Amino acid sequence: MGRRVLCLFIGLSACADWVAPVAGRAVACSDDRVCEEDQVCHRGFCLQRVLPCNGDGIVQTGEACDDGNSDNDDACLDDCQRAVCGDGIERQDPAPGAIGYEACDDGNTDNEDGCTAACALAVCGDGLVRRDLPAGAEGHEACDDGSPGDQDNCTNACQLARCGDGIQRMDLQPADEGYEACDDGNTNNRDGCTNACQIARCGDGILRRDLAELDRNFEACDDGNTSDDDACRSTCQLARCGDGIVRQDLAPGQEGHEHCDDGNVDSADACLPDCRAAACGDGFLRRDLEPADLGFEACDDGNDIETDACLSHCGLARCGDGVVRQDLQDMAAPGYENCEPGLDNGLRRCRHDCRLGTPDRTFVVTGSRTCAVRQGRVWCWGGVPTPVDDGSEPVVRLWCGSAHASAVCISSGGNLSCHRSATWQQYRFLPIVGYPLRVVAEVTWAQSGRALLRSGRVVRWGWLDQAEPIADLNELIDLESANDAYAGCVLKLDGRTYCWVRQSAPILQENWPLANDLSLSWQSEGVGNTGHYAFTVVDRQGQAWRGGVANYEGDWDAALTQVDNVLSPAIAAAGECLLLASGQVACWRSHQAMTAQLVRDLDDVVELHGVGWPIAPTYCARRRDHSLWCWGSNSGGRLGDGTDVNSAVPVQVQGLPDP
Repeated sequence: MGRRVLCLFIGLSACADWVAPVAGRAVACSDDRVCEEDQVCHRGFCLQRVLPCNGDGIVQTGEACDDGNSDNDDACLDDCQRAVCGDGIERQDPAPGAIGYEACDDGNTDNEDGCTAACALAVCGDGLVRRDLPAGAEGHEACDDGSPGDQDNCTNACQLARCGDGIQRMDLQPADEGYEACDDGNTNNRDGCTNACQIARCGDGILRRDLAELDRNFEACDDGNTSDDDACRSTCQLARCGDGIVRQDLAPGQEGHEHCDDGNVDSADACLPDCRAAACGDGFLRRDLEPADLGFEACDDGNDIETDACLSHCGLARCGDGVVRQDLQDMAAPGYENCEPGLDNGLRRCRHDCRLGTPDRTFVVTGSRTCAVRQGRVWCWGGVPTPVDDGSEPVVRLWCGSAHASAVCISSGGNLSCHRSATWQQYRFLPIVGYPLRVVAEVTWAQSGRALLRSGRVVRWGWLDQAEPIADLNELIDLESANDAYAGCVLKLDGRTYCWVRQSAPILQENWPLANDLSLSWQSEGVGNTGHYAFTVVDRQGQAWRGGVANYEGDWDAALTQVDNVLSPAIAAAGECLLLASGQVACWRSHQAMTAQLVRDLDDVVELHGVGWPIAPTYCARRRDHSLWCWGSNSGGRLGDGTDVNSAVPVQVQGLPDP
């Protein structure tokens, strides 16, 4: 190209035609290709036929230039044509940066190879994308945006920007495809920048592992949702009992299931520290409720036993709750129970304090008067009922009467008090030192008083007010004194009976049946102190037994004889009468008789008391409607019907207020 060509013709040694390339428009040719009329095909190119360039330094016709030299890499070629970019000859004469400088010249106008159409070496950043190299080859360009910025879609290495190249794109908005919030140049998906070039965040479903537990943004879990009630909280912390959020993703019974979660470790509120809902019987006592609130617990012993100190509904066991406590063995223990009023206790009677024995008396029959408790006062009558206490404190219990001494014992103001006088107008109430009402179960009085304590022991006192224990007996449930004041009996919980006379020690009545109730009285024979003690015992099957011992020195281990013709089992004995389980009363006409007869026109009886004399006994019965009915001797007006006439049939006491 651009050289002087010698044309050879047949028969000639040489002929010279000057040819020159057509500037910038060289066309490829072959032997069989015909160039233009004024061109020749020379070395594969169609060249312009020109006049010979002699290199004399003078531009002549047909010469574009003539620099007088044969140097082909300066501004004037050796064919006297001006050097141009694209002529295939790389100029060497201009310095870099000078006009006409060529870093290369590949003789074509292809802008996508190693030499641009401007004869500059292709470089990354020139705005021209090289296409002549395979991917991976040195100098390969996937793009070339001609800008120096490294944070757009084409990097400064002329590679397409991609997530993971370590260069964060800044030319896009968050909603645009390809947006990068970060680019840490690695494929670790569990650091601060995900493999999608997004900032790691709680809830993206990718668990970060590049932070320590105490570091900010530490993730213990990441389930890819914002739900706060499953195994992974919205803060990417593992759900745990006590975090204040109730898990909803587990069924009851599955490990980790939470009934509740109040965010604390208080075991005394509605939610336990293990996230179980507080419930009666869980062993934790709730303190967050008032007694009237649903779910209130007065106790919680962690079991469903109904017969201990804490009931199955978490209420404190108490006498009268309909459940007999069985966790206490010592009768002296507070809360001890061996029965419950209102329950089926068989033929055994239950006192108000839930202990077997004679129930609290609401009335007594003495040798000269009859008394009853009504509206917190003691009403006594020998004709018309009249209150006899001073009314300063309510009377809550009435216990005993004595035919011999006309004595009545009451409890008022929490103390045990007794009065004793043969004269109606001289009633005096004296406190018994050391024995408040709460420890006393039953009292009898004749010439000396005796009190059965709730602890199952008995104390006695004489004319003074100081009481002292008697005998080494315990688990006692009933106390009876004879009307002559010298003899008495106690009944043990196991049904055995012990009796005494005067100051002797109690003697076990080994020949007596195991008993539920008993009564005894002195039956005078009218000559001096002659007479005998008569006993009536009701056994565990409700059968009545009678017997007696002579005078004060009799055989206390006496045998008893079973009473005939008791129409239904008896539950109590009162002198010569029995209170039957049917609510009727059966009596025998003398202490020698063994056949009992029903009292006419008397039923639905719940309480029976009496005082027996050899000739003129008096008995009274309280019906379920609280009406009081008396019969027998009306000495001193004891029957309360307003007359002094004896009555063989029950008459209703008149003038008593309602209970």
